[in-house]
Amino acid sequence: MQPQTAISGRSVRFSTQVSGLPQPQVFWYKDSEVLSTSYKCKFLHDGDEHTLLLLEVFPEDAGEYSCTVSNRFAEERTFAVTGKRPEFTKTIESLQRQEGAQGVFSYTVTGDPLPEVQWLKGTSHIQPSGFCIIVNNPDGSGFINIKSVKQEHSGIYTCKASNQYGEASSGTAECHTELCVIDKPNFVRPLGSVAAVVGAALHLECQVDEDTGVTVSWTRDGRKVHQSPDCKLLFEDKTVTLDILKTTLKDCGNYVCTVANEAGSASCSTTVKVQGKSYLVKFQGNCSICNFCKSAVLEVNTVQFSGVHFR
Repeated sequence: MQPQTAISGRSVRFSTQVSGLPQPQVFWYKDSEVLSTSYKCKFLHDGDEHTLLLLEVFPEDAGEYSCTVSNRFAEERTFAVTGKRPEFTKTIESLQRQEGAQGVFSYTVTGDPLPEVQWLKGTSHIQPSGFCIIVNNPDGSGFINIKSVKQEHSGIYTCKASNQYGEASSGTAECHTELCVIDKPNFVRPLGSVAAVVGAALHLECQVDEDTGVTVSWTRDGRKVHQSPDCKLLFEDKTVTLDILKTTLKDCGNYVCTVANEAGSASCSTTVKVQGKSYLVKFQGNCSICNFCKSAVLEVNTVQFSGVHFR
């Protein structure tokens, strides 16, 4: 039998000559599955010629057809292959790239005849250019290479393969794949100056323009600040915060917030000053500050007690 190329909706005929004594039995198969008479599949017999007639073929009818003839002395099988509609052997993985990197989508497709492959971004067809290389190999493999991705290259890409037996699209379940171009984070609102009081809460806040794959770290005077029951670190909706519930004198210093992703990093800083509380201290008696008074009222800062003496 000869391989056949068919047009969708038309009929296809496979014929083979059969002879033998006793009269052989004839069976027809599609992809190793035996065929039986149906509204579109007919078996014809005229002398030694046996024919399989497919009355109306569609892309799903493409495949390998065979005929087995046998009697008690021997068995023989002949094959014929119709065209095959395109089929991607694996999905095309989505990509996340930083600006300036290469974005390469690869595919492998089967089909007979070899399918024609097209790439689309959204609904627009992509043509080869100085920044975009498209390769379709004779073995059914190929790729598209965007040599230096930019933010405008982000989006949904579709790879389509087609021949006269049908069309296939590969990618996610929606037949698409995605390119996400990320930029390094930058501060749109850096840390501001902060003055805190012992025992009060301390709140530091800044905002960035990118949160894709971004990690955040804090340091105080070069030492890493860790999350703890007394220190809450949060990164949400592109806003970075550090909250100390009860500030102590040791919380003063230079705070640096660093945000980073695959594309790079950025930092901002502020100096935190912590002041002691002020108290009114009343005395009855003599004071070394004023030997002429028998009573005194002093306003003393808790961080300056070392310079005041009482008796």
